[in-house]
Amino acid sequence: NPPTTSISSEEGSKTGQRMYFQCISIASTDIKIDYRASTVNLRALQSGDYMQLLNLMPLDGLALTLKHVKINGCDGLSECVDRTVQAWVTDIYSHQMYRVVS
Repeated sequence: NPPTTSISSEEGSKTGQRMYFQCISIASTDIKIDYRASTVNLRALQSGDYMQLLNLMPLDGLALTLKHVKINGCDGLSECVDRTVQAWVTDIYSHQMYRVVS
């Protein structure tokens, strides 16, 4: 069973214990992105860093909605963040990619 009390991350690192989150719920959030890259790293792109593709097109006024996320049974803060970001990225690719491309 997971621990019934939470510990601070500082205490957790001293004792070797990790925080356990039974349930996390993050409400949907609207965001707006204004991004203009100054350079594109072609070497990185050629070696497979496809994030460099974002540097090819400006994102001016890109409006996205980060969907409501509910996570059950999360072991450690980094796992919670990873699972939340993965849910948002999956949703954006599935339902909002047209906003990025247009």
